[in-house]
Amino acid sequence: MDPKKRKSCKWDYGKVNRDILSLARQAGFDELESEDIEQVLASHTEEFTNEDLQQLTEHSPVEDDDDEEEEPQRTLTTKRLAESFNMF
Repeated sequence: MDPKKRKSCKWDYGKVNRDILSLARQAGFDELESEDIEQVLASHTEEFTNEDLQQLTEHSPVEDDDDEEEEPQRTLTTKRLAESFNMF
């Protein structure tokens, strides 16, 4: 990550990196190195190009409402509520 950007941020990147590494190792990612985490964190400071954004939208899942049947929404009426209380 660019050292100039680090100075303008309130985060202690060394501590964040160590915390992520510790959590990753607890989760079983023993082969993970500090440099791997640094690379991922640095990649999130880069802006997307138009081509990147187009690729993301092309590969993003599209919800198709026609394939899934929705369950009818149940409403709680005063009649149902009274019936439920009568059970006690």
